[in-house]
Amino acid sequence: WLIEKPLAAGQFWYGYQFIESAIVLDEQLEISVPHEREIKLKSQKIQPTTREENSRRIYTWKTSNLESVSAEEQKKARSYDANRGLLPPPDVLISSFRTWEEVGRWYDSLQQGKIQPSPEVKAKAEELTKGLVDDDAKLRAIYNYVSLHSRYVAISFGIGRYQPHAAAEILGNQYGDCKDKHTLLAALLSAVGIRAYPALINNQTVVVEDVPSPGQFNHVISVVAKGSTLSWMDTTSEVAAIGYLVYPLRGKPALVIMPDEVAFQTTPASPPFTNNRTGKVTAKIDADGTLQGHVEIMNRGDYELYDRYSFRRWPESQWKDLVQKTSYAGQLGATISNIRISPPEKTEEPFTLTYDY
Repeated sequence: WLIEKPLAAGQFWYGYQFIESAIVLDEQLEISVPHEREIKLKSQKIQPTTREENSRRIYTWKTSNLESVSAEEQKKARSYDANRGLLPPPDVLISSFRTWEEVGRWYDSLQQGKIQPSPEVKAKAEELTKGLVDDDAKLRAIYNYVSLHSRYVAISFGIGRYQPHAAAEILGNQYGDCKDKHTLLAALLSAVGIRAYPALINNQTVVVEDVPSPGQFNHVISVVAKGSTLSWMDTTSEVAAIGYLVYPLRGKPALVIMPDEVAFQTTPASPPFTNNRTGKVTAKIDADGTLQGHVEIMNRGDYELYDRYSFRRWPESQWKDLVQKTSYAGQLGATISNIRISPPEKTEEPFTLTYDY
């Protein structure tokens, strides 16, 4: 592969994972960099040898793997860490970025021209906040719009892995990836005088802070500063309440990019409300032995997100089938009828579900 157009002019970064899922008698990795170039390098397990050659500094790793661990076995062994977004980082990380400030300023240069509110964006922001005088109410209205009306679609090619589309384009298309949705959110908020900033984070692996590199992040969430307090939000879940972060994003370092500072901040370790799940079943057994029941379920917190997501994507005509499948999955062979749910879009309230059984 020959890269003719670098993602960041004058910069390079790379991550490599040695093979574990097959028997490998001899695996070698060689990285050659200009001798005078300062780099950051981290080797988790195997340390490289170094040699100088024709004004280049060459790092070489040599290893083997004599015990094959299948992808399925690896997934099982790492499931605990995977669910928490704490998978180990690549075995080798290298970057020419010297500081996280450099990384943040580079990303900021990619998004600055995209977050400027166009006339269409300003008009939409005015429409969404009409009659609202409180900043918190404006923030909630705009967050809900971006979350619910801009579908999450992620396709990453080239610089598109890091640079968002323009806010007006995202507004018109009504879809985008995480950085697109942040861009639209930031542009709409800017139009009503509220500043939102990007926070780069990894929802799968641990970030190695010794090696400043854009390649260590795979997600962008949003931050609004209220005095010394940061309000965190992620519009990609679509049906998550404002301030709610999914489990793999909690209590983790995120690179927050503000005009006067680029620094790691730790995301909240808990959701903004208490996890709560209650169920009530009222039932009786007929003379022929048939149980007739009425089920009422209320979910708040981590429990509700899956339900909201599922019901929002199934047409109402198929909600009965969805609950029926869930019942069968729980080895309950009853007949479900009279499904009633609270609107999946009403994220300020707990999610409720009732049905006859």
